[in-house]
Amino acid sequence: MIKIVKLSLAMSLFFGLIANVFGTEKCHATYSVDGSLHIPYVDAPGPFDSIQVYEVDMKLVPQTSPFQFTLTGAVPIVATEPSDDSKSCWEIKENAPSSEDGIYKVDPDSEGGNESFDVYCDMTTDDGGWTLVFRHNAIDGYFSSSGEVLNVNQENPSLSTQKYSILNKLDYFKRDNKFQFRLTWPEFTKRNIWLQYSNPTDDVNVSGYQAISVDSTSNYWGGLELGNGSHGSTNNDSTYLDGSVNHGNWFYAVGSYKAWGDTSGCFNSIPASDTVAGFSCGVQEVELWVR
Repeated sequence: MIKIVKLSLAMSLFFGLIANVFGTEKCHATYSVDGSLHIPYVDAPGPFDSIQVYEVDMKLVPQTSPFQFTLTGAVPIVATEPSDDSKSCWEIKENAPSSEDGIYKVDPDSEGGNESFDVYCDMTTDDGGWTLVFRHNAIDGYFSSSGEVLNVNQENPSLSTQKYSILNKLDYFKRDNKFQFRLTWPEFTKRNIWLQYSNPTDDVNVSGYQAISVDSTSNYWGGLELGNGSHGSTNNDSTYLDGSVNHGNWFYAVGSYKAWGDTSGCFNSIPASDTVAGFSCGVQEVELWVR
């Protein structure tokens, strides 16, 4: 136990004591007649210019005259205000579990020499910690080249940006030699979450695929691969990435170069799969996340 400070029994001094000790006036404490003081949360400086939040119990005990307060417990609850040197949304979420959805600055290569940059983080869906690496709303047209698919509008990470990509930075977000991806279609509830070792932008076969929570497996699903290259079947330059693995189809498209489909009553923009939007129906939007 740590002695804090001498004080009288006057209740008015209790809260001033806590403010002085922890450097804050955000204190909603309760006091009981046995001398116990419980503070549900106290903001205090933490490492890397963050704020640590503590739950504190204190007790007034007769050690000498006058009485002294002793600290009987200080338990960290959560860290907030993550530092700017976090490597990813996943790391931010791990260090600050209460982080909310929004734009954060990350520095994936730490001291590797590359500048930090802004990303959009989903901190709430599927346990949070997801970094948006690609978004396409076909209302803004299609991609003109692989270069545009790999990096476009990097300075504007947002769920309202119609074309957004940092696929050229995927390797930064690999953890334990693998990627954890989430493929979503904002107008629909289904999504695929999986692991794979291979970077889908590389001209290689998908390796290390492992389903985590996969809602759609139709249309030759098996992870994401480069749609055109020397490693296997191509999709005739229809999309940069697709999930119809080792097949000429381009379902689960990421980075479409052209419109798909002509089914009445459906979106005919981007192919997802028959079990996402309906048989032979496409989607208007697609997003790819990593953590």
